[in-house]
Amino acid sequence: MANYLNFTKAIFNPYNPKVLNEGQFSWITSDTDQQIGSERQNTIDVWMYDNEGNSWYENKYEGYGEFGGMDYYELLAKMNGYSEEDLKKGQEMRDLGIDLAFKKLKTKDKGKKVLFPALVANGKYNWKRHDFTEEAESDPNQSWYQEPEYDDYEDEYYESEKPELTWDSLKESLGLNEGRSINKISKDHAATVLAMSTTVKEWKDSEGDRKEELMQKLRELNKQKADLEKELNDAVAGKDRNLQLSLEEAEDLAYLEIDVEKILEQKDEE
Repeated sequence: MANYLNFTKAIFNPYNPKVLNEGQFSWITSDTDQQIGSERQNTIDVWMYDNEGNSWYENKYEGYGEFGGMDYYELLAKMNGYSEEDLKKGQEMRDLGIDLAFKKLKTKDKGKKVLFPALVANGKYNWKRHDFTEEAESDPNQSWYQEPEYDDYEDEYYESEKPELTWDSLKESLGLNEGRSINKISKDHAATVLAMSTTVKEWKDSEGDRKEELMQKLRELNKQKADLEKELNDAVAGKDRNLQLSLEEAEDLAYLEIDVEKILEQKDEE
């Protein structure tokens, strides 16, 4: 099995908008927390609003960011003051929108936050009360339908079958067969990433000896994260598991690693 962490981060690299041009992607509606799906089982009615009350209706979302003939990222660019005059050779308006969404470009409304289109399931949505500085949550299933889990059915099945409980099956269910469980390693990795993110923020605001202390802490956390990623990759090697970071998690991790790399390189050059 390929190194799934490196593979996932390469796919969802925030500096590579290719994934938004070729792969399917989607969001969760801001008003009803529903998946904006692209398959027969999960397609819903969706309205996309801008901050001036204009709306685009879509009832057959195909998974590529277009609602009622308007591209989400093109609208994002226009909401932030960009026009055709800002395009460089070979660029499209949606390219500017993608750069805005991934913080490579700032809004033209100086001193203010980037504005995002609202994606809702209510055709009578009160857009005037919507906070357009909050982007809709990314859909972890990228608009694809996810089969629901039928707990009641599973309970009936296991009750009727009455499978034999053995020590080996118990160890397998608890993730004890091969060292630490994947779930435990993943939780440790998430906690380390969170600690790194907090340390980076504090380092940027600190001075003198405190800055040096945080630098050392960041080095240790960075090594700890690398060790955990190796342990996690070893744990999933050879297993038939579909383990990938969600789009949002991968983007956040990619940004964090860029920050850490810049900070550590800055220290090495001094």
